[in-house]
Amino acid sequence: MIRYRDGISLRIRLGCGEAKRYRYPLDPINNIDPMGLKTCILVTKGSMSLLPGFRDHASLFIERAYIENGQYESVIYDPSGSYARSIDIGNGDQLFHENASFEKYKDFYRKHDNSTVDITCNYETTAEAEMNFYKKVMELGDRSGPACASTVSTVLDGSPFFPRVTGGTFFPGNLFRDAGIDYSKAGVK
Repeated sequence: MIRYRDGISLRIRLGCGEAKRYRYPLDPINNIDPMGLKTCILVTKGSMSLLPGFRDHASLFIERAYIENGQYESVIYDPSGSYARSIDIGNGDQLFHENASFEKYKDFYRKHDNSTVDITCNYETTAEAEMNFYKKVMELGDRSGPACASTVSTVLDGSPFFPRVTGGTFFPGNLFRDAGIDYSKAGVK
């Protein structure tokens, strides 16, 4: 299967030559990838720092992580994060189903400590890449202390979809910068 950008739409060609066209809304945060091949870095800004606008926490969203028995779920990996620990349903630092939601994540941090959340995504990830990201999440497990960005960057390290991300990146802002497009500069929050 080959995926490529065609203006604001995405054309997916299947082995039989059939072409299907999927349109994305202009909002890069709320768009929908019908193939479920989206991996995003979520970074809070202003929650624990004394410096306004300082990015201080990082999490990872995997649209289609292989869980078990052929099941795929969206997952937010929130290492050392308050959001994961505030919800009883999940697996430590991992949140599934309706809890793996950008809106719930953003609402939690806004209410919890008046943070904003910046999101950058790669919409070209493959099912194999997302499966590998989730395997690394399972290997790394739960974290405590200031390990969020270094853990997320370790998951993404070596991926061709996030080529500038280096494992062990300590600061969430540096991880966000290295991961890709800063949508907050475009006025998207």
